Parts: sequence; C-alpha cells; structure tokens
Amino acid sequence: MADSALHLDEYLAFALAVCREAGEILVSERARGTMKVDRKAGFELVTSVDLAVHQHFETRIRRAWPDFLLVSEEGAQSADVGDKSHWIVDPIDGTANFVHGLDHVAISAALSMDGQVVLGVVHAPFQKQTFWAIRGRGAYRDGARIEVDPNPDAARALVATGFPHERSEIDRLLDRLKPVLRHFGDIRRLAAPALDICWVADGRLTAFFDRIHLWDVAAAGLIAREAGAEVAMIGNADVQSGAKDYLVAPPVHFSKLRDLLQP
Repeated sequence: MADSALHLDEYLAFALAVCREAGEILVSERARGTMKVDRKAGFELVTSVDLAVHQHFETRIRRAWPDFLLVSEEGAQSADVGDKSHWIVDPIDGTANFVHGLDHVAISAALSMDGQVVLGVVHAPFQKQTFWAIRGRGAYRDGARIEVDPNPDAARALVATGFPHERSEIDRLLDRLKPVLRHFGDIRRLAAPALDICWVADGRLTAFFDRIHLWDVAAAGLIAREAGAEVAMIGNADVQSGAKDYLVAPPVHFSKLRDLLQP
C-alpha cells in the first residue's frame, strides 16, 4: 500500500478524466435521443448508454493498468477480487432519471487497493459538478472542501431515501418512513444513491438511507466519510440481489436515525 499511495494523485486524475469523458457520453446520447431502454429485474431500467459507459471504463482501465480489475453494475457484479486492486464503477447512477430527462444523474468510480477504497469520484454531468475524495485527505466539490451539515435541529433536516426495484417488501419499507417523518423535517426521494450521498457530504441533505449496492456506495461513501459523515450498514443484506441497507448521516443524527431504522 505504501508504494501505491505514491500514485494516488495519478489514480485520482485518471478517475476524474474518465468520469468526465463518461459524462460527455451521457450528455451527447441524451441529446441524440436514440438510446435503447430495457428492463432488468423488477422495475429496474438499463440503457444502451449504461453499457457504452461501462465499455468506455473497461477500455480505459485496461489501457492504463492491465492488472487492475473492474467491478461494475453492468459487468462483473460478483467478481471475487479479494484484495486485488480494482475499480468499482456505476456507469449511470440514476438511470431512470436519465431516461426521463431529469438531471439528478451521475457517474461513480472508486479505486479499492489492499481491501479498502482509497479514492472516489462522483461526477454529475448535467449539473456540471464533480465530487471526489482520497482517503485521509478530505472531500471536495469542484476543488472546494465540503462538510456535512452540522445543524442538530432535526426539525429542519432533509433525509433522502429510495425504493427498491423489486417490490415484494414494499409495505415494510414504507413503514420505515413513518418514524423518520415523526422525528425529522422531511424526506426526499431523488433516485441516484451515489449523488444523494454526495449531497449529504455537501450539507444539502442531512442524511441518506436505502438498500443499495457496492457501486452505489464505494465512491460516495468515502466522500461522505471524508466530509465528516458516519457510513454504516444497518440490517441484513438481501440474499437475492446482494444489496445492503446503508445509513449515511452526520454524527449528531446518526444514532437516532439508526435506532429508528433498525428492523
């Protein structure tokens, strides 16, 4: 890890460049209006653009570092990477938003080395903003240091969440909203988990909870931690999908939200 740490700035520059290139693909493909849209499981959408961005990352990573592996939502979802260096990519965070012309969309890329995420980038091309962090160096939006909302007033808090693509447990999930609404100001459902988590890091949202995948939280979770948030799994993983319940919140609200959300 010591030798690898010397190259973190190089890896970050690479991730920033490829995420911005991917963002240009999203912008141009939406403008063309020729994307193909299909469904995966449940209500989950996948587009030809997701696949094109995945392929772009794969090509760029292989060209730069042939020994690095790639774990992507549209590729090796369950690859046994162990402690091998690998990139964790979500080609489109917020695919349904992208399809419907909404701008709350991002590309997420994280680098894991020796079993831990060492850097993360989340780029929102339609909002023209980029979030990033290197472990131990703080979190940034477009070069400006960011921090979570320190306000202890739960009555003014905004808590973001999401709903799963597979709806068999929808009643239980909706019931989880009730105690949050009783104790916190309001709930937002923005439908791009990585970008939502970055908005917690930036203080625009107070907290976030949802059942999400590794590619949703790898980069954004590091960014949130570096901005002062607590990031943790709560509850059990979904055996079928591999998704896990995560909570991201400032320390001042984390324990209360965790107690409200525990099954």
